[in-house]
Amino acid sequence: MTALGGGGGGSRESQTGLSGGSGGGAGSDPDAGPLQPAGGAGTSGQGYAGGSGYTQANGSGIPQGGGGGGGANAVGQNGSYANGGDGGDGKSDTWTGSTRYLGGGGGASTYNGNTNYGLGGLGGGGDGSSYATNTAGGTNTGGGGGAGWQASRSGGSGIVIIRYKYQN
Repeated sequence: MTALGGGGGGSRESQTGLSGGSGGGAGSDPDAGPLQPAGGAGTSGQGYAGGSGYTQANGSGIPQGGGGGGGANAVGQNGSYANGGDGGDGKSDTWTGSTRYLGGGGGASTYNGNTNYGLGGLGGGGDGSSYATNTAGGTNTGGGGGAGWQASRSGGSGIVIIRYKYQN
């Protein structure tokens, strides 16, 4: 069994999100457009696509949102005029006796420090923000890192769960 790593998110310079197990969200650029850069594709059976970014050619520095990262169970939300997209939710499991989520997508940031950042998806997705206040993906969840206006965070470490039937 092989699991692919998640796709990287787009930036102002390279706007299209990268493909992976779950797709990375697209970036945005206030000076290049109008266009909707696409999020990266997910891989069937592993994850969903990242959201598209929002870009219009105005050159004025008006906040514009990037797309949220795809999760293991849902697509990343598209960015909009002044909002970063939320990351897609991860899959739930009850193998350990309680419900938890794994593989949430990272939330997106916005251009020029607007404060409507995307939230990380259920399953360890990091929240988007600006500068260095965005959050990394959750430990042992495989969640995507949150995007930042000037710096992004790493995804969380994964986990391997082996389930087998024990007989007396």
